[in-house]
Formats: sequence, structure tokens, C-alpha cells
Amino acid sequence: MRIAPVPLPSAVTRAVHPRVMPTRAGTPQRLRGLGAGLGERVVAASRSVGKTSRALASKVRNSSRPQIVCDEVDADGVVRARTFTLHKMIGGGAYSCVFKACERQPDGRAHDYAVKRVRAQDTEARRRVRGEIELMRRLPPHPNILHMTACSVDEAGYGMVAYLVLEMCRCGSVAQYLISRDGEPLDLPQVYKLLFDMAHALAHLHAQHPPIAHRDFKLENMLIASDGFAKLCDFGSATCRARAYTGTREREDAEEEFHRMSTAQYRPPEMFDLHRGHVVSEKADVWALGAFACHRPARPRPADAPPLTARAARAGRRHRLLQARMQP
Repeated sequence: MRIAPVPLPSAVTRAVHPRVMPTRAGTPQRLRGLGAGLGERVVAASRSVGKTSRALASKVRNSSRPQIVCDEVDADGVVRARTFTLHKMIGGGAYSCVFKACERQPDGRAHDYAVKRVRAQDTEARRRVRGEIELMRRLPPHPNILHMTACSVDEAGYGMVAYLVLEMCRCGSVAQYLISRDGEPLDLPQVYKLLFDMAHALAHLHAQHPPIAHRDFKLENMLIASDGFAKLCDFGSATCRARAYTGTREREDAEEEFHRMSTAQYRPPEMFDLHRGHVVSEKADVWALGAFACHRPARPRPADAPPLTARAARAGRRHRLLQARMQP
């Protein structure tokens, strides 16, 4: 049984092509014209649908990403609320993590930032986070120190969550740069440039009243900006207090704090041997800068540093024990 083809309505025929459907005579030539016209319309329609779907997908993605509202305090003390959209996590440590974020400008452009999220559970951690925020707020800007744009503090029931909006350094840290070099040491001009920038950053901190000691100077806290400047970051261990630790309880608490908040490879002798009663001050940063300059870094941390520092600490303890035994 032969089934006759169903003729298309005239409206459908005109929608596909302005001419009438071709007859058997001259079919190949007319079909080529029909195919060309129809192909152009299909391509144009697919492009339009593609743009619409991509815009819709971007809108859905942006709407599903978390947003934070942080306060910016200008020089006149005026507080302005700013909204930032969080993207992927780009770094982190023991007590904090860093996200890439963007802020939509009034003209439609997006400006990238780095948002540091810090969680604090106990009273001491909350005091430390608030001290870091206050220090970065009152610290005058400097090209070699990471600038804080805005911040927010959320006192939740399970603890405190603080967001610090910082300028973005797309090149990462010096430690990440060394890892990408597969153990090849830095060139001397690169070491000189880093020393020059970090010396300016530390001099700016030490010139404040009272002087600010960073106390955690290391390659992980040296960021490289897109303009080539090296910037000092992470002021969670910074303090304005210079003091000597005399009591037993004070020394134990200070040793625990130094172990938790600083890096042994860059720690000065007065922070290892608190029994000698030396004042721990901003001069600890100068020792750390010299430690960075001496080993011409080929890796984030020198492999022989931990045994040497641990051996020096053990030798100091043995020396104190011998002195105590020899006393009458």
C-alpha cells in the first residue's frame, strides 16, 4: 500500500522560504537556494539562543554564589557598605582561608579582590582577629604592604567569623613561585628586589608609634603583585608589644604562642630561649629578613633549618641545666 505525502500548509511553506516549494523540474538548483537561506536562518537562530543561554547560565551561577556585605571606613570616618561575590578558594592556612571575590561596579565592570575568612572560637582567637583588623585599619598605606579595602565581623553562636577584603595579587606568593621553578634557586637580581621591597615594608611597620612587629615573616607571606611589587601580608601574628618574659607561666604561654603563630626557620634566638630574659620586639623581623637573605631560597623552606634550630634549642637547655647544677 502506497502512502501519499501530506502537503504542507502554505503558511509553513512561506515561513521556510519565500518561494513555493520546488517542483520536480529544476529541483537541485532550487534546493540549493532553499538550503542556503535556511542554513543562514538556523545559524543566526542558534547564535541568538547560545547568547541567551550563556547569559542565563551566568546569571544563575552568580545568583547561586555566596555574597558578603563588608563595611569600608574612609579617612573621614564615613562607613560605606559594599557587596562582594565569593568565587573559588585560592589559598588557606591553619586558621583561615582565602577566596577570590569580585565587586560589580556601577558601570557594569567587575573588580577582583581576595577575601580572607577567619574563624575564631575562643576568646583569645577573637582578640587576635580583632587586633589584626584594627591594626590593618590604622596602618598607613604602603606599596609593599597588602591593603585592606573593607571588612566585616559576624558574631555567630558557634564563634566569630571575620571577612577581610584585600587587594588581589594574581602572581601568588614567593613560595608558590619557587615551587613552580622545580627547585631552581632565585636569581640574585630577584633576591635583591625582594629584599628591597621587604626591607621597605618592615621599615614602614617599625616606623609606627608604637612600632609594629610582624613576627611571621616568611616566603608564604610575601605576595607578588601584577605590577612586580612584593607585598607583605598576614598580620595575624603582628603585635605592638615589646617585652621580656620572666615568669614561668609567662614563658610557657609565650613559647606556645610563638610555636603556633610563627615559623621556626625564621625565628630569632630570643624567641627560642626565653629564659635569658631578652626583649622580644620588632627586631625579630630583621633577623627573619636576614635568614631569608642568607640561604638564597631555592624552596619555600630550607631543608636543613629545622634540625639546626632544634639542636640550638636543645643546646641552650643543656647549658642552663649545667649552669644550675654547678651553682653551690
